Amino acid sequence: MRSILLLIGAGGLTAAVAQVVLARELLVVADGNELNLGLLLSCWLLLVALGCVGGRLVPERFASRALPALLLLLCVAAIGQVAAARVVRGMLGVQFGEAMPIGRAAAAVAIVLAPVCLLVGAQFAVACRAGERIDADAPRKVYLAEGAGAAVGGALATLAVVPHVSNVEAGVVVLVVGAAGVWGAACLSAGRLRLHWSGLLVLAGLAALALRLPARADMALLRKQWLPLRVVEAANSRYGSIVAAQPAGWRVGQLSFYVNGKYIASAADPLAVAQTAHLCLLEHERPRTVLLIGGAASGIIPVMLSHHLQRIVYVELDPGLIDVVHRLSRGSDGLSHPRVTAVFSDARRFVQGCRERFDVILVDLPGPETVLLSRFYTLEFFQQARRLLGSGGVLALHLPASANYYSDEALALHATVWQTLATVFPRVLATPSEPRYFFASTNGAITVNPEPLIRRFRERSVPTTNFHPYLLYDILDPGRAREVERALRSTSAPISTDLRPIACFRAQRMWNLVTGSLPPRALRWLDAHPWQALGAILGLFILPGLGWLFRRGRRMAVVGSVAAFGMAGMVAEVGLLLAFQSMRGYVYEQIGAILAGFMAGLVIGAWLPARIRVLARKPRGSLIALQALAAGYFLAMPALVGIIGQGWAGVLIFYLLVVAVGVLVGLAYPICVSLTGSKSGASLYAADLFGACVGALAAGAFILPLLGLGPACWALAALFVVLAGGSVRGMGQAADAPKLWRRSAHALRS
Repeated sequence: MRSILLLIGAGGLTAAVAQVVLARELLVVADGNELNLGLLLSCWLLLVALGCVGGRLVPERFASRALPALLLLLCVAAIGQVAAARVVRGMLGVQFGEAMPIGRAAAAVAIVLAPVCLLVGAQFAVACRAGERIDADAPRKVYLAEGAGAAVGGALATLAVVPHVSNVEAGVVVLVVGAAGVWGAACLSAGRLRLHWSGLLVLAGLAALALRLPARADMALLRKQWLPLRVVEAANSRYGSIVAAQPAGWRVGQLSFYVNGKYIASAADPLAVAQTAHLCLLEHERPRTVLLIGGAASGIIPVMLSHHLQRIVYVELDPGLIDVVHRLSRGSDGLSHPRVTAVFSDARRFVQGCRERFDVILVDLPGPETVLLSRFYTLEFFQQARRLLGSGGVLALHLPASANYYSDEALALHATVWQTLATVFPRVLATPSEPRYFFASTNGAITVNPEPLIRRFRERSVPTTNFHPYLLYDILDPGRAREVERALRSTSAPISTDLRPIACFRAQRMWNLVTGSLPPRALRWLDAHPWQALGAILGLFILPGLGWLFRRGRRMAVVGSVAAFGMAGMVAEVGLLLAFQSMRGYVYEQIGAILAGFMAGLVIGAWLPARIRVLARKPRGSLIALQALAAGYFLAMPALVGIIGQGWAGVLIFYLLVVAVGVLVGLAYPICVSLTGSKSGASLYAADLFGACVGALAAGAFILPLLGLGPACWALAALFVVLAGGSVRGMGQAADAPKLWRRSAHALRS
């Protein structure tokens, strides 16, 4: 049994590192949109469940010999799928710079994950079959060993692999670990240290790492991934994958910057840069100090300095991005100017802790298209920004738009941002231009009348070659400006917050018009009726979970309960991921640590029945108590999530929440196995994964963006209250059943 547990533990470690590496790769493929993490997790879990079902087909007598082969295949697949992730966009006919349709995004995720996930699931089922011949408690021990390996793998990926090596190198590290696991299992089976062919794989992998062969392969695959663009420079930081690229064959000209595959800015678009800089600074009567969030890669800082500013504070989360920009621009980005102060910090945290006052705050970002970007279009950010504005101060931002047409999707997004701004600022204006600029102030003289702005431009004697003040007549046409304001005021729209980033969902709706991924009517219905969709999903778990009320439905109730825990655990994990991204700003680096925390909780939960005997002796009552505990967890979770952004205490609370939900899910599995017997271990594992698949997909697609974390948690708490009530009621019926049977038998005899 020890050799089986060693192999499944090595498999769990391999799967965890592979999941982190492939998640980073697919985040780039999906244009950096974190909501696709829900798609990734759901696809991962569904494919693992299918692999688990397929693994049950392996005959019991071959299980022990199949396990090492599955582990080595998993290690090789992890390397191969990193390469597949680099070329999958080209395979699907989607070039970089082109928005990824949701259908093709799902296809890309399935192509990249399928070999790894199917092998992970098959490995678990085969390990259970091999262990059942030796130990009746094999499913719990296999579950425990896999969770322990995954926890170690997540920690290893975060602390040692991801910060220091490329993804191809990480794949080779996985191969070395897997081969070492096979070697160790062979030695345990023999009872002594022995030579084994898997040792040759260990030595070969170490030699390749020493010679930097995987690093060279990684760079070659990166160049292939970005065709037809030419990669000028690439770097990995704790916050993402940074690429500077330009059209192939060009040695000079437009240079574009991407972070996690998401277009950030171009270094050679002087007309757009001049329009943004001049228009935003002219809205203030006498700007002296400016807080700039984003935009340095486009070269906006030198243009802003032409307005004779005293000080610009530029805030950038990722110093790696600025290093690349500064090196390639050869100092022309303005960051080395004495009146410019560059602060490398999360802009949200900087704004929260800053005590300085500014005349203008310019948010020069692409729009709320990802959770990371949507943090700068929420109620909490606008409240913090208002506190930093001096007398007559102006907050400026822009969103993608068409100058002469308002689609329903664009109107929904812009109305949400408008209403969120209007909740904080008494004066809000929007321009009828492309892009659409939004200006907000408490008592400033902001205007869409071009005359005073032209006068300010001339009074300041601004030197420029790429902008003429008469362009303001076209940008700020008063008649069209009134129409835009009338449309925004008359559209009812919810407020976007950190824990309910609805602006992000509506930005995805707008991009869906471009990609044609999903029927626009379906997304409009989902936007308008999220509670009905959530109710339908909860019904999938409530109906089976109430099987205790029926004599022949008790096995179904156990399956429904373990699936409900899987679904709730994944909603909690995705919700915590998005909350961490909203409040801390660097989930890219922490994916492995979060996975390790969740898996550590699973290990603790699976270990508890071996130490607390009452859990194994009274599984029915233990399940009811666990359902009640889960309801309490989800009731308390929204209040605790609110302090994640408050220093190290917030980080500690965050990881305690991650571990706690892992304990709940991990404890549910052995309790349910005790209720149905060890032969059902693989089936219950598949049900757990199916529930988690549904939860991950629903959480990322609509539950969290449209309803918010608080209502989602309250709905899950209600789900577990209903399930616990059904279980208690079913216990009462089960206790009365023998009495009813005896009375009926006595009546028949009489």
